Order: sequence, then structure tokens, then C-alpha cells
Amino acid sequence: MLPGAIAPATPEWGFDLLNGLPHGGLSFGLTSWLFSGALLAAGFLLVGTGLATTVARRGPGR
Repeated sequence: MLPGAIAPATPEWGFDLLNGLPHGGLSFGLTSWLFSGALLAAGFLLVGTGLATTVARRGPGR
């Protein structure tokens, strides 16, 4: 979630991060996910799922 939040604010950092990867389909896919905000959205969904699971487990027993 952190790279998804930082990359739109400072694109140079995101490009430096992606320069370490081999060029090709993987690099293009990660670039589009990183700079479109999809990585940030996926992070929020994962955190929300974890919180919902924790709340559901602590709920009253059946």
C-alpha cells in the first residue's frame, strides 16, 4: 500500500523503483498499477478485509 501512496506524489521514486526490473510486460503492468492508483486501492481493500475479518471473529458466539 505504501508504494501505491508514494508513487503518484513523487513519480521519480516510482520510476527509480521500476528501473531495477527487466523491461517487458511485467514492467509495463507494474507501472500501470503503480501510477493509476490501482495498487493503492488494492491495499485499502486488503486492509479493509483484514479489519472486517478481525471484527467478525471477535463478535458474539453463536
